[in-house]
Amino acid sequence: MLLQDPLSVLVVITVAVVMIWVLPWVRSVPVRWTPSKFLAFGVVVLYCLYFRSLLPALVLLWPLSLICFPAYWGSFRGSIRGPFIDQDSPPVLIAIFGWFFLTIFPVVVTWISGMTFGPP
Repeated sequence: MLLQDPLSVLVVITVAVVMIWVLPWVRSVPVRWTPSKFLAFGVVVLYCLYFRSLLPALVLLWPLSLICFPAYWGSFRGSIRGPFIDQDSPPVLIAIFGWFFLTIFPVVVTWISGMTFGPP
């Protein structure tokens, strides 16, 4: 398998971090640190402490980016699959999706998969 090589894993992680976090940081207006953003980072830190790993931080990087850069993610125009997007999405809606994927979605996936929600 391709991802068994440590160098390949490092490359995939680096590309993911650049595309999900660094690119929005560079192309957005300066981040205005609000209590919501601090709380989001606190939730990620709690996940990392609970599971005693940095893997949750990597997995939750995208929802965290949705919360911190909603104007960047909402400004996409074009077509992915389906209808053409011809106007910006409201940043509040994008941030709500980020909160959903940061808090509710992991609990629902854990519940559906039948896993115990605890440290390994």
